Amino acid sequence: MVIGFGPCGIFVGLVLAEMGYKPIILERGKEVRDRTKDTFGFWRNRTLNTESNVQYGEGGAGTFSDGKLWT
Repeated sequence: MVIGFGPCGIFVGLVLAEMGYKPIILERGKEVRDRTKDTFGFWRNRTLNTESNVQYGEGGAGTFSDGKLWT
């Protein structure tokens, strides 16, 4: 079982499938299309959906990232 469908969860699921396993992947949030609506709703209207936002959902936080890491 894989928890999370961010970059690592996607990769681990792929590797397990290539090895012949049938991984079960659990994700807390929504698919990217629905997450995009919820995320832009927060950015524009400040309406936070606690189950579907930048952090939770298919693709993880990197879905809305430009690829740069900041500390």
